Amino acid sequence: MGMPFSMDALTHELFHLLKLKKIDSYLFKAPSLPLFGSRIFGGQLLAQSIIASSSTCNKPVHSLHAYFLKAGDADSTVLYEVQQLRKSPAFYTAQIRAFQQGEIIFSAFISHCDPEDAPDYQQAEPKAVTPEALKTEEEWKAEYADQVPEPYREIFLTPFNIEIRPVSTAGFVILPHAVTGHIEYLKTLEDIPPEFNQTMFHQAIVAYMSDYELLTAALKPHAMSYLSPGLISASLDHSLYFHQPFAADQWLKYSIESTISSNARGMNSGQFWQNGLLVCSCTQESLMRIAITNKS
Repeated sequence: MGMPFSMDALTHELFHLLKLKKIDSYLFKAPSLPLFGSRIFGGQLLAQSIIASSSTCNKPVHSLHAYFLKAGDADSTVLYEVQQLRKSPAFYTAQIRAFQQGEIIFSAFISHCDPEDAPDYQQAEPKAVTPEALKTEEEWKAEYADQVPEPYREIFLTPFNIEIRPVSTAGFVILPHAVTGHIEYLKTLEDIPPEFNQTMFHQAIVAYMSDYELLTAALKPHAMSYLSPGLISASLDHSLYFHQPFAADQWLKYSIESTISSNARGMNSGQFWQNGLLVCSCTQESLMRIAITNKS
């Protein structure tokens, strides 16, 4: 059985993370949350960097390019420094650096611009069953909890503060055979409160969502998951491109795949769809190293 949880509490938890304290014009302090053990979830850093950058300009984000430089402490606050690099009528670009204990743990370049009228094109949306016909991630976890070693089971069963409905088994499941590609639906557990109903918060939430399953795209072709013995995995970098407006409290279809894995790294990409529109694309290179133990 999964751990009992309150949607109210989980939604409050999410928006608590997105509430940055402004210390100076380009300096912000943010809380952390131990979601998966002692290391900061990468999606937290992505989301908070968008809030920090967006708080210094009045244009929506159109792209983000980030590197995860050091494992962050999920029990400590994060300091975000925004450095303005370009400010023109069309574009605003900034570098955002995240600090803990005086060291840089994360760096991102974020670019903002206003929408413009121009020729439009998008590829076809992948087909999938509707989210209402799917099991929740918590239901999947309850089914597979006995696969998880006892020391990790409590963390495994801790609910995520986003509602997820996978079309097939999620990344934590040990797969019986290799598969390629994965589709899931995501949205906030409840409607976004009026005070957070701004473009930067919708974009930050999708950035937060994007890091949750993307790494698993490179594991699935090898019939591996986070639970595979000896696997050492981590996000190395992350890029986001926002194409169209969207609502993070309405269902988003997230399609992910991997194009290659080599040299202990996997290349992953994802697309978010809503109401037939491709609203956001992301890419990520991930570490996927197998620890070699000496049995002699």
